[in-house]
Amino acid sequence: MHAVVKGFVLVALNAAKARLPVPTALIAPPRRLRPATLALLILAAAYWGVLVDGAVIPVLAPSSNSTLFQASTAALFALLGIFGGPLAGALGGLVRDGSGYLLTLALHPALVAQPGFLAWLGRAVVDVVEDVMLGLIPGLVALRTRRISVLAASAAATAWLSLPYLVAGSVLSSGRPGDLWVTLTTAADDWNEPVDPGLTVYALVTGALVAAAAARWTSRPRRALGIGLLFALPVLLLLALGAHA
Repeated sequence: MHAVVKGFVLVALNAAKARLPVPTALIAPPRRLRPATLALLILAAAYWGVLVDGAVIPVLAPSSNSTLFQASTAALFALLGIFGGPLAGALGGLVRDGSGYLLTLALHPALVAQPGFLAWLGRAVVDVVEDVMLGLIPGLVALRTRRISVLAASAAATAWLSLPYLVAGSVLSSGRPGDLWVTLTTAADDWNEPVDPGLTVYALVTGALVAAAAARWTSRPRRALGIGLLFALPVLLLLALGAHA
């Protein structure tokens, strides 16, 4: 009788296991980084973004207008947020863009008295916030879940939304609200607008890079790499169809 009961229990357990979902790839909780190490990572990510914006890399020149290079910066900020926390992710973008505007003010203090200063300041704030959100939002998502699929998707979605936000914010801060719809629905060859497929390339590459870079620290590295591949495959099709690289 005992053997029969034991057999039924084993069969029930095996059936339950068969119905369990396939384990998802989870990122291990980040180790607490030393402040000096985290500061260096933030500066390195920000400096890479400055290099990309400076168009000093002789590949896909100008790199400042390259979806692939700009996606590498967005992915770095997202990884900072995921592994270092939302504040670290936000600081990457803040240092990258904010330092440039502060330097401009330091070198040209008379700019404050110019008639167009408020419009310039509005565009500067919009530009800085656009970079800050690239690391802040994935960092906030990482506080709720460690699933690499969700984190990569959040990085891609944030990247896709950030540039239309930049376009809309720049138009509004310039006092031209009537031009908002036309600007967002007209491709200007800078892939900032939702109608430009280059924006989707930028977002998908960001998601792919986040998944691939974080794979080493996940519970299922191959699954994480597969997720990265799922983000990357549509990029090849979009590029073949003429999307901006």
